[in-house]
Formats: sequence, structure tokens, C-alpha cells
Amino acid sequence: MLNSCACLALLEGEPRGATVASLLREAHAAGAAVLLSTVNLTEVCYILWRRAGEGRMGQALQVLGALPMQFAPPGLPVCTAAARLKAIHSLGLGDCFAAALTLASDAALVTADPHFRQLEPDLAVIWLPPADASGEPGPSLPQS
Repeated sequence: MLNSCACLALLEGEPRGATVASLLREAHAAGAAVLLSTVNLTEVCYILWRRAGEGRMGQALQVLGALPMQFAPPGLPVCTAAARLKAIHSLGLGDCFAAALTLASDAALVTADPHFRQLEPDLAVIWLPPADASGEPGPSLPQS
């Protein structure tokens, strides 16, 4: 399960995006599903639109559509679990959906967001390395 920061790291060519790409390849080779909540997909879309425009968002959607991942719309049980997490913990709504879907799927969440530490050990997390210390972005999607 990817959260929005893992997805953005991959799409924006951040150094830690290489870790995400490697995890996608490993999961695909093992026949395991990689999920992205449609709520987190929405976060990725609006972040990219704000940063670089609608065309950039469209490019990202094409890239994501070609990757070996599944987009998971939240059903009522996941919505209820996300609401519970939001009521109890200091997490953004998108993060609550990522965590709830991860827990419901008996999966691990791929993220670099330290807010998820409060859900350990109940939530299995694959931690991405910190962002590039230089602050320089890696190669990214071509501009439209």
C-alpha cells in the first residue's frame, strides 16, 4: 500500500522514489498487489496540479495507470475505520484512509511520513529513506 508521499516520490523522481519503484517491481514479480487508495490518488492529483498545472497531473495519471498497482476506492468499512483513526489520532484525512485500507488489506504501508509512527506496531510500515539531504529534487516527469 502506497500513501501519497510514496507515490509523489516516485512520480517526482525523488531519490527515495527509486525505493518505491524497486518495491513495485518486487511485488509485481511476486504476484502481490500494490494498492493506492483513491483518496490518496486524489491527494496526489491536486498536489501535482497546484505545483505544476493540470497537464502535469494528467501525465502522472498516465504513468500511474501503466504501473502494476490497483486503485482502491474505500468502502463503508474502510470509511468507518478512517473516521475512527481521524477521531483518535493526529493524522490528516488522507493518511487515515491510507492507514485504514492498509489495516483492512493486512498489508504494509510504504511511506516516509513520520505521523504514521503513532500507529505502530498495529500498522505495518515500510519506511522510505529521508528526502535527499541536499534538498535538490531528482529527475522528474517531463513538463507538458
